[in-house]
Amino acid sequence: MCLLCLKVKKIRNNSDKILQSLAKKDKNISLDNILRLDDSLKTLTTKLNELQADQNSKSKEVGILKSKGESAEDIFADLKILSDKIKELEKEQRELSSSLKDALLEIPNLPHSSCPQGSSEKDNVVVFEKKTNKELNFNVKNHIDIGKQLDILDFEVAAKMSGSGFPLYKGKGALLERALINFMLDLHIHKHNYTEVSAPHIVKKDTLIGTGQLPKFEGDLFKVGDDKWLIPTAEVTLTNFFKDRILNQKDLPIRLVAQSSCYRSEAG
Repeated sequence: MCLLCLKVKKIRNNSDKILQSLAKKDKNISLDNILRLDDSLKTLTTKLNELQADQNSKSKEVGILKSKGESAEDIFADLKILSDKIKELEKEQRELSSSLKDALLEIPNLPHSSCPQGSSEKDNVVVFEKKTNKELNFNVKNHIDIGKQLDILDFEVAAKMSGSGFPLYKGKGALLERALINFMLDLHIHKHNYTEVSAPHIVKKDTLIGTGQLPKFEGDLFKVGDDKWLIPTAEVTLTNFFKDRILNQKDLPIRLVAQSSCYRSEAG
């Protein structure tokens, strides 16, 4: 049985329980479209199987008539009609399968049973709180003011080049950024035995589907060509190291680390 069928079967058999759980994330989530698409796909597939069986039967008839030296022109005409109809239904089947797959990808992961239901911060549950009576007085400055004062950050020049929200590090600011990257990588590589990875920053659609960015967060991503997308995080490439592979338990845990630029518009 295909993975897609297993997913739909689980949804169909446990729809009330799944909806109750998903309501903790969004009360407006519906499974109706998925079940409707699945019903249509099943009906179409049954019809397609019947036509293909008829096609096979008539093809055998042709063979029998030819072996007897008899004409099979009428059956050939029927086969042509069947072939055209089958091609039409196969196209429709592919489109329905694609729509069903996209609909399934829109359904979020089920939250843990202990997760409270709610849609705003006021619904959060405090699990731990620590208070102090000490009053700390600081002459507070934000990082932008500090960066300007030290002449290591320049948002004005960055805005001219790229628009608002982009930083430009210079001098010791650029050095600090590079040092922090090296510190992070060296810590994981030398102390925790991670393997460093330098992977492409451009990936295919299926790669982003595999890590959950597509189709839900398409508006946050940058498409740069035909099936070419910029990665929003190095997690995408590291996770897809193992796409379509079965891992042996004796090889676990696998520790990979990477540093990359993260291309996302933060539209959401």
